[in-house]
Amino acid sequence: MERSLKKKRIDSSEPDLPQLFNLSENDDVDTEDNPGLSNSGSRNPVLPDSELINPVLSDSEFSDPGASAGDSLLTTSTSTKASTSSLRHTGTAMIAVANLHKGYVKAKKMIPVLRGIDMDVAQGEYLSIVGQSGSGKSTLLHLMGTLDVPDQGTIHFDGQRIDHLPSAKRDYLRNHCIGMIFQFYHLIPEMTTLENVLAPIMIRDSIFDYFAHRRTYRQKAEHLLELVGLTHRLKHRPSELSGGEMQRVSIARALVGDPRILLADEPTGNLDSKTSREIIKLLRGLNETQKLTIVMVTHDLPQAQDADRIIRLVDGQIVPE
Repeated sequence: MERSLKKKRIDSSEPDLPQLFNLSENDDVDTEDNPGLSNSGSRNPVLPDSELINPVLSDSEFSDPGASAGDSLLTTSTSTKASTSSLRHTGTAMIAVANLHKGYVKAKKMIPVLRGIDMDVAQGEYLSIVGQSGSGKSTLLHLMGTLDVPDQGTIHFDGQRIDHLPSAKRDYLRNHCIGMIFQFYHLIPEMTTLENVLAPIMIRDSIFDYFAHRRTYRQKAEHLLELVGLTHRLKHRPSELSGGEMQRVSIARALVGDPRILLADEPTGNLDSKTSREIIKLLRGLNETQKLTIVMVTHDLPQAQDADRIIRLVDGQIVPE
């Protein structure tokens, strides 16, 4: 039976974005939760600890009997060659980045990461940002997802500035409007597959609200896991899953809050080539069937070719074609 790919929403009402972005004079960026800001409000970036290096996980040892469960989604994508293009898209911009700068301090020396980024992401677009390691592509994605704050420049979401929001409002924005996928999955090891997908809802809602709607939320999570082909893994923990399966769980988790945009940071970086192609087809299918706006960063140009548009990043700057 053909599966419906239509998203199930708990509440059809959209978050009150104008109220979210309305800052009073005393409602400044929370410097305690933003290490890039000193108490006086001046920029004082600190280089984060080195990223954990995980081994490449091969799926060749794992049988994946549920892979066919997501075939209707995986095969909806038609191969389209991306345009390596301009910084501005002709469609309505969902995200607009202007003159973005970001640097970190290491050994008392300022290391610039982003140097004057200008770009737009159109609603419904599938955009790939391509660059080698250290080019600043992940930093750019994290700034767009409000996980960090820029040293200079602005980021607008639906015409409203978001880069200067205080911590609580950035959290609200991510919980309601932005889904994120990471290279290292970041699944909670003690939780089952289903519980990991439900985790953002558990965090977002109060205990009373979550338990009042828990049956509906569970059905929604099961529906998303069906879309990504994991109905046979609902009760498995991350240690019992392959790399590709863990990444599919993280995709379902990113979608459970009905985001308007999906930000994917090297989503195939820890996967073998076959599983990588499946994940890329899955992302493309979500874009085409659900009109989900997607921004993916990768160092792999062939994978980026499936996007509508490609932006190249070199040494923290966009290289025009």
